[in-house]
Order: sequence, then C-alpha cells, then structure tokens
Amino acid sequence: MRRSPRGNQHWSADSLRGLVVNPVYTGKLYIDRSRSRPARIRRSATHPLGNPAHGQEFTPPETWIPVGTVLALVSQEDFDRVQVKLALNKKQATRNNKSHRYLLRVVEPVNPRVIARTTNGGLHYYICRCKVHPIYSQHD
Repeated sequence: MRRSPRGNQHWSADSLRGLVVNPVYTGKLYIDRSRSRPARIRRSATHPLGNPAHGQEFTPPETWIPVGTVLALVSQEDFDRVQVKLALNKKQATRNNKSHRYLLRVVEPVNPRVIARTTNGGLHYYICRCKVHPIYSQHD
C-alpha cells in the first residue's frame, strides 16, 4: 500500500474519503463540476457589503465536461460502489429520520455502536452493532 500524502504509513479517514468521492481519482478530469451561487443566508450583519458571500452547488454528472485523463488511483467499479453506499448512508442517517421517535436518540452520539430500528408493527428496538440481539425494546 502506498504511503499517505503526508508520508504516513496509515491513511486518515478524511484522505480516504477524498479519494472515493472525487471522480478525478478514477483517472478522468472534468470541468464544470460545480457552479458558484449567491449565498442563501447572510452570514452576519457586519459582513462587508462590497465582498458578497457565495456558495457552491454541484452540477449533475451528465453536464460535466471531460478535459483529460490522469493516473487512476481508484477503479471506476470501486468508485461506483462507494457512491451507492454513501447515498444509502445519507438516506439512513439519524438526522434524516423524520418518521420514528426513539427514546435513546440522545444517547446515540455518546455510544454510536447502538442503532435504533422500528418494525412494521411499530415496535422500536435498539441493536448493538457488534451483536445481533436487541439490548432494549419499547412499545408505543
């Protein structure tokens, strides 16, 4: 395995994430992957008026313009599998759960190994990620 960009034997999670979310590491170089847009909110009443804030929004991949190739560090197959997994993770993230209330939701940041689930019958239960048996259950 290659050394990290900083020369370390182990790669940081942030460095690995950068490799698997940026399509340039598949060997294809694109332009127009994002566009500048006006700020959605004003950062501060004291923000200088002559220097307006702006943000970036990503454009759909079908609108990207290929401009060249570079050395590929990640296969296209691995890149695509990671994109599917990241989309699933985002969909299932606790912050995106608007339909179920869980007693231990406050505890989750303290103990991320505990995850909450709800059956079709409305039973809420909690699972330790390292075990298959529920550790606590409650009925509505």
